[in-house]
Amino acid sequence: MAENESDRNDVTPVMKQYYRLKARHRGEILFFRMGDFYETFGDDAKTAARVLGISLTTRDKRSDNPIPMAGVPYHSVEEYITKLLEAGYRVAIAEQMEPPSPRKKLVRREVVRVITPGTVIEEGSLRPEKNNYLISVFGEPENIALAVADVSTGELYVSLYKGSEAMEALRSELARLSPSEIILPDGFDENMVKDTDAAITFMGSEEYFIDRAYNNLIYSLGVTALDGFGIEREEEAIKALGVLFAYLKKTYKGNITHIKDLRVYRQTDYMMLDAETINHLELVEPARLSDGSATLFSVLDHTSTPMGKRLLRKWILSPLLDKDSIDERLSGVEELVNDRMKIDSLKRLLEGIYDLERINSRICLGTARPGDLICLAQSILLLPDIASILSGCKSGILSKSSDDLMGLDEVAKLIESALVDDPPRVITDGGLIREGYSEELDRLKASISDSVEWIASLESKERKRTGIGNLKVGYNKVFGYYIEVSRGQIKNVPDEYIRKQTLKGAERYITPELKEREAEVLNAEERIKTLEYELFCRLRDEVASHSEGIIRASRAVARVDVIASLARTAYLHRYVRPIFTDDGGMEIRDGRHSVVERYYLREEFIPNDTVIDPEDAYLLIITGPNMSGKSTYLRQVALIVLMAQIGSFVPASKAVLPIVDRIFTRIGASDELSAGRSTFLVEMNESARILSHATKDSLILLDEIGRGTSTYDGISIAWAIGEYIHDHIGAKTLFATHYFELALLPKVLPRAKNLTVVVKEAGDKVVFLRKVVEGVTDRSYGIYVAQLAGLPKSVIERAREVLAILEGARDGFKSPLIKMLDSSVQLGLFVGDEEKLLEEVDEVKAGERKRRDKIALEFIETLKNLDLSKITPIDAMNILDNIKKDIGDA
Repeated sequence: MAENESDRNDVTPVMKQYYRLKARHRGEILFFRMGDFYETFGDDAKTAARVLGISLTTRDKRSDNPIPMAGVPYHSVEEYITKLLEAGYRVAIAEQMEPPSPRKKLVRREVVRVITPGTVIEEGSLRPEKNNYLISVFGEPENIALAVADVSTGELYVSLYKGSEAMEALRSELARLSPSEIILPDGFDENMVKDTDAAITFMGSEEYFIDRAYNNLIYSLGVTALDGFGIEREEEAIKALGVLFAYLKKTYKGNITHIKDLRVYRQTDYMMLDAETINHLELVEPARLSDGSATLFSVLDHTSTPMGKRLLRKWILSPLLDKDSIDERLSGVEELVNDRMKIDSLKRLLEGIYDLERINSRICLGTARPGDLICLAQSILLLPDIASILSGCKSGILSKSSDDLMGLDEVAKLIESALVDDPPRVITDGGLIREGYSEELDRLKASISDSVEWIASLESKERKRTGIGNLKVGYNKVFGYYIEVSRGQIKNVPDEYIRKQTLKGAERYITPELKEREAEVLNAEERIKTLEYELFCRLRDEVASHSEGIIRASRAVARVDVIASLARTAYLHRYVRPIFTDDGGMEIRDGRHSVVERYYLREEFIPNDTVIDPEDAYLLIITGPNMSGKSTYLRQVALIVLMAQIGSFVPASKAVLPIVDRIFTRIGASDELSAGRSTFLVEMNESARILSHATKDSLILLDEIGRGTSTYDGISIAWAIGEYIHDHIGAKTLFATHYFELALLPKVLPRAKNLTVVVKEAGDKVVFLRKVVEGVTDRSYGIYVAQLAGLPKSVIERAREVLAILEGARDGFKSPLIKMLDSSVQLGLFVGDEEKLLEEVDEVKAGERKRRDKIALEFIETLKNLDLSKITPIDAMNILDNIKKDIGDA
């Protein structure tokens, strides 16, 4: 739409106003407030109609060039904004900046904000349990700064990643945060942030000038220097943060006052979780939509407030590495587990608390409605009772929270004294302010009351005075108040009546006194609406001045809510407090999978032990049939470790655990064909990442490594990976496999051990006992699993026939090395000592090489002796066939 549209003579004043605003927001859909609707025009209207599924009409239908128009009701605008954001659009909101008035032909309008995926704060556009992060990334692959803000909650922090691990740390942080929008410099390599669905916004290079970014940052934080934050000399961090605030000022048309508490987030304080681990363990989202809410988050979530839900999610995705901090949380959980009445009392009170963080943000940004303030006041009134319960607690995390909940009583009293109990949603229509709050407002309302009473009594007085029995007093927006007389009574109309409008069967009149009273009413009503709007804005600003206390209280509520939630989960599901050890060992007795036992089982979950002694064995090779529970066993160990480090009790009868720096998982694989990545390539990429970044303090879960390629390749890769972890990393590793040949690893690796899942056979039936014990299995029972899956009976019978043939012929087509491994594992004929075994393996390998060399020499000799001038095509074919057979036999 051309910028000079507003200069055309045939354009109405309101459309001129629209075009002027649209010229400044060409890149956004402009929602233009007109009464009870937000209207869109031109191309914006066409887009809105298509994306939102609303009617496309036209303005000025009689003109030669009618303007396309589409609108949405103001009271449901949030759902429409959400749809546009999800479709990749940004929305500029042009609001009416003053109450409409009959005396004003054009209401002043301004764009008050631009809504983007990372800056949206409307309640209906956000998930209550999930933060809505806007992040700014700046730097090089080995020196990266990440600035993070949630405008809806007021959170702000910055992270710095340096060295060869910087990109891996950034990748893990993006997986943990799951941002809605990422700000990047023009020309920045998008591949650095490719593993995210976030919207990408590019900012011009001028915004990254260090002086500009520095001044922008200190002004926004309200400080004179950055020494107190520890980033005074961190240029990348300053630029990332400065540009983030520049973007917020641009979208919110002014300074952001509620985001000032900058924290430096240090990766060394938290367990790093990459995207694969978060997904494989189903920590906060299910791997399959059909699984609904079957996640660790849903198991632990007995929270009562939105702040608590968000904090629980953050704790799950950021397990602690500091033992004292973990124990502080565990002590809080333990205290409440031992006092269930206290849990119930807290829950009853917490259920009445609204989303204080997001209400506070809307108040500070000037978008809060009267209902937000009422919810704030109601929540504040519950805080003293919560504080009273916590004040008697012994654990520090609970008792310290008590102090943070106090000091907001005056805010609640202020709101209650100012607003009516059930205020209207629209702040410009009046009816907000309680009687007695403003003397001026009360006087205006009293003056209206007098005039309204006079007008209400006018009809009966005039009927009596004129003798016109059907005389009526009415009102419409065009003519205001009037007196209506039917045509048959016109002869009785007094001389002082002034004719105003002629109807088919009546005449409408006014009188000077009626118009005077009308003016008093309309002027007072207009002034009341304006005054109430001003009073509400002043009230909102006054409440905003208490933002720091509100944020402090909201975070205390969230902490208490999460601790109470973990305590309720612990006693409902028989969890125990974990104990941490410094010797690197792990002892889990009767461990269970918290999600599987809650959502998937119809019978009792079979618990299992896990013992890892670094001085004995830290590489556990786990064999067992399909569907026997190997993957569940792997996941349950990881979840128990993670739950312990977030400060939760764990599903076991005993848990002695080390502090784990990272959990790595290679469990399952889904093709990424659209990205040109096969199952095997994904598997190898993830395995390479594990081998590159794991340490001796990590926990590694490997499930079916090598299954995406040929058997020999798969065994070789899996064997080599096991050796590498054992010899070069020393991490606690659970390695589940169908390659029974890998059961030989403990014979050549001193810190490896075999585990298997017990199976009971009864004829052609198989019972999976789900019990993990030391030992080895030699069968996968794949045909039985296929039978359970419902394959036709004829297919199952044929599969058994083919299996018998293959097993009978196995010795004929397996290499000598595989034959030796098979017999060793299946018959339990392990060699007496490792040195003897290694000698036998070397002998087999040497024998294989000799056989290959012999066949190669015979092949060369045969070719040398051929007389090509005498050989027939049939002879050549026979010679080649014999050579092929020899190679095949080898």
